[in-house]
Amino acid sequence: MDSPRGTVTAVSEARQRLAAGMLRDLMKQNPALDYEEARRELAKKLGYKPDTRTNLYKLIEAGEDLLNAGEH
Repeated sequence: MDSPRGTVTAVSEARQRLAAGMLRDLMKQNPALDYEEARRELAKKLGYKPDTRTNLYKLIEAGEDLLNAGEH
């Protein structure tokens, strides 16, 4: 059985990958959006309020690092 800490880490990484993947998908669907516009649009779609969007942005940044590390 996984340790609770290992499970928390796995869930956190999954959330990070999901957020980054959703941003990539949104940018593919709408190439007219630049990176910042796409982040704001995703935050709106997910119901983040302006004062909590930085939480999503941190998830995206960490997820991008994980996704990029997996591509190498």
